[in-house]
Amino acid sequence: MRIVYVNYFIAKTINTPEHWWQKMQPVNNVLEQLAQNHNIISVQQINYTGTISKRGVNYHFINLYRKKVILPLRLNFLVKKLNADVVIIHGTVFPIQTVLLKLFVSKDVKIIIQHHSEQYYTGVKKILQKIASLIVDGYFFPSISIGKKWQQEGNISLSKPIFIVHEGASIFQKVDKEIARLFTKISGDKIYIWVGRLDAKKRPLQAIKAFISFLKVQPMARLYMLFYSNTLLDEVTTYLLESQFLNTHIFLIGKVNHKDMFNWYSSADFYISSSLHEGTSFTLSEAMSCGCIPIVTNIHTHTDMLGNKCGVLYESSNENALLEALVLSTNLSLENESLKASQQYKLHLSATAIANNIELALTQLP
Repeated sequence: MRIVYVNYFIAKTINTPEHWWQKMQPVNNVLEQLAQNHNIISVQQINYTGTISKRGVNYHFINLYRKKVILPLRLNFLVKKLNADVVIIHGTVFPIQTVLLKLFVSKDVKIIIQHHSEQYYTGVKKILQKIASLIVDGYFFPSISIGKKWQQEGNISLSKPIFIVHEGASIFQKVDKEIARLFTKISGDKIYIWVGRLDAKKRPLQAIKAFISFLKVQPMARLYMLFYSNTLLDEVTTYLLESQFLNTHIFLIGKVNHKDMFNWYSSADFYISSSLHEGTSFTLSEAMSCGCIPIVTNIHTHTDMLGNKCGVLYESSNENALLEALVLSTNLSLENESLKASQQYKLHLSATAIANNIELALTQLP
């Protein structure tokens, strides 16, 4: 089968294929797995033009437009020339471009839209999303519940099939904890790691406050916070200094080179998320691939990723729920729960598992 992935987003800050591959490794992992059985082409708009093959995938990098365009005629004409059996569009936020593409390609070509953490539109844009849904053949969402919500809100047709397909897979594997800790310099019996942005959506202060209360039960526990944006850094730092926990039990590590993250996940016992909203949670996927035990909010994505097979879910709207989950974690077998997390990743979240889900979905299209 000839499958073409299309990205209408223009990444003008990326100037080389190497830079793009580095940023998109989790997504490319899945394409490379699919390429073992199918002809896979990825069309990307960066500040570079050229066609390159890598690990079985054909990448078409094009530089057609200076900024986002509503009617990408040249791009859609290129996609038409690729003679796809299936076109998968990255993102739900390009309804006009999607409708235009349908007019370009053969009527036999299946078109699928893959959700990438976007929120559904309202107003005129909502109507456009609904129109686009009438002409496509299906949707990939990280959670059936998220897809159903889009249908209930009227942004996509109730008749369109929705499949669980995550956006990408971890590039990491677990390494021996003691070896990993030689790199991270972490020590202790109960190590927790928080990874994300220091912003309101990720709720780092909620995690910190719950962990400080948890230290009354488990005074030897340690929390390491890794983050790649620092909107709330001053507020978090001030709070920790006032509570006298900064660099004694809670450590603000900040940004870590992504290629080194496997050492941090492998060093920790538990991964904490206090997020209110996620598409595919790449940090959770990475943590589980390294055997880190999840303690995460019970939002739809997290629930589906854990599948009631591993970790601890806690109610995101309950201020005391994370504390209760942390206390519960002290009674878990680290070895058994770590193995469960690794197995759940392998069976449901790995590149192989995602590729299998895509293949199954394509056989079920109307």
